[in-house]
Amino acid sequence: MIQWLSGHLPWEDNLKDPNYVRDSKIRYRDNIASLMDKCFPGKNKPDEIAKYMETVRLLDYDEKPLYQNLQDILLQGLRSVGSRDDGRLELGISENGGLKAKAGTKRKRDIEKSTEAGVEDMEGTDTQMEEGVQTRSRGRKRVQK
Repeated sequence: MIQWLSGHLPWEDNLKDPNYVRDSKIRYRDNIASLMDKCFPGKNKPDEIAKYMETVRLLDYDEKPLYQNLQDILLQGLRSVGSRDDGRLELGISENGGLKAKAGTKRKRDIEKSTEAGVEDMEGTDTQMEEGVQTRSRGRKRVQK
């Protein structure tokens, strides 16, 4: 939920180091306020998410959560931002927690261009299409038994 709202998590800058990720998660689990400051710098921090995280943090490993209480915390958060629970989940563009978004890779753009070119190649005239079918059908050999 924090990633949806802020656009990032503090350990995402070093995902190749599992020890760093583990240690960061432990550090931020023990200090939810610091996690919220890091994910929402200079913004209104969603207090209900912090409350939700604190409630979950206090659970014992084998303790069954009071789901209604957790749901009530999240519904209170919806009300505080003027939304309602209508059963629809709309994920808009994230503000990315004040961080600059990474530029898209060139490869993705190249794939999109090659896909467009492939579609254009597929859109031929009827004559071209018939020739293609004939070529394909001539290329097959049937073996009689």
